[in-house]
Amino acid sequence: IVARSTLLHELGHVWTTQHLADEARDAFLEFRGLDEWSGIGLTRDESGAEHAAEILAWGLLDTDSWDARLPNNSCEDLAAAFRILTGKDPLQTCD
Repeated sequence: IVARSTLLHELGHVWTTQHLADEARDAFLEFRGLDEWSGIGLTRDESGAEHAAEILAWGLLDTDSWDARLPNNSCEDLAAAFRILTGKDPLQTCD
């Protein structure tokens, strides 16, 4: 699971760079309560880019045995954030 989640996390960075619209990025930052997408000196918990990559990895894994390593990581919060990023439901379900 760790190798898969790490790979998906890193691919998430590439995907957001190539495909995420400014409006979705801004909505994501607001939803997550973050001020900046990325920057020198930001911690993982302060970086929108890190939140996005982690949430994309979480939503694309087909197992519920892995939790996103972020604050505010209830299944419902992560699923809503995934929808903001992608416009789609995550593979993870919140039962």
